[in-house]
Amino acid sequence: MKNNEFCLEERIVILCSRLNLSTEQYDELKEMLMVGPNWGEVFKIAVFNKTMGLVSKHILHFNTTVIPGLIRRELLFMNLGNRERNKEMFKELAKVLELLNKSGIKYSPLKGAYLIPYVYKDYSVRLSNDIDILIRHDEVEAACKVMIDAGYIMGKYDDPTRTIVPARRAEDIYWKAQMGNIHPFVKISENPFLDFLVIDFAFDVDPVHKNLKIAEDMLDNVVQTDIDGTPAKIICPVDFLIQVCTHLYKEACARHATKETYSDINLIKFCDVRELVLAQWDINDKVAMKLLSARARWHNVENALIYCFECCQLIYGDDFWAQLIALLTKKEENNASPIMADDELFWISLFRRQG
Repeated sequence: MKNNEFCLEERIVILCSRLNLSTEQYDELKEMLMVGPNWGEVFKIAVFNKTMGLVSKHILHFNTTVIPGLIRRELLFMNLGNRERNKEMFKELAKVLELLNKSGIKYSPLKGAYLIPYVYKDYSVRLSNDIDILIRHDEVEAACKVMIDAGYIMGKYDDPTRTIVPARRAEDIYWKAQMGNIHPFVKISENPFLDFLVIDFAFDVDPVHKNLKIAEDMLDNVVQTDIDGTPAKIICPVDFLIQVCTHLYKEACARHATKETYSDINLIKFCDVRELVLAQWDINDKVAMKLLSARARWHNVENALIYCFECCQLIYGDDFWAQLIALLTKKEENNASPIMADDELFWISLFRRQG
């Protein structure tokens, strides 16, 4: 779809769903805000796309001569609330990392657990619903024991009663068979910004093709680092980018789509791909680019990277995506049919339009 096919509120959210804006982009945003958008629609679209932190960051760049004072205060409250929520979540992550370090389990934090401190570098701008950790399939039982000993329950948090409903055995089996994950572990929190904590262990990096060897290979090549001062092991940069892309590709494929029609597709996931590339990759570094191509080919996940790069190109319009796409060779897919950003259904899902 072309930019002129989006309404004002949609264009505002698309523009703001990135970490940094140029001077020209801030000027463009100011012009749109001065028109007077429907703020309820802006909030709704940003919330569904999990980019409210980024949207508020950029709109808060302006004073009350551009945006209403009430709106500015609400955005500021959301921004500060998300910061406190993430700080509390990272305190719990530190405890979990210490337990995993002692257990000897091979692991790596994924998604926001790494992206927030190392890519976004601001606790207020990226929403994180849970803590994602990669482990080996043969260490699932050991990880379960660690979580149970830490006071977690495999189940789902019930908001009205503030209780945890334990997962049925069938639910756990489904998660493991279809999603490449253990059913999430939950613990109630007393922090007012975070009612409950969720730990999500994945053991299959590529659930589309169900290749457990990829996770094992990645975990054999972790890098020692730290997260907020706590020692941690992270899969290497090339593998981290591959994991982000394969996870997004899985959620974009028809056979993994939910009954809500691709409800797991949202702008923050494409933003993660973009910001990770911008922060940690130099497309003019031929050695690094050759490594990325070889690693994607080795794991048979070239289509996942191509999909994410093509969608980012359509969403953001950056000129470097074509060079990255040219590194990769698209392969025939018999069991995957991802929804593309040039498909109206893609935008119906993101903007919650009536399709």
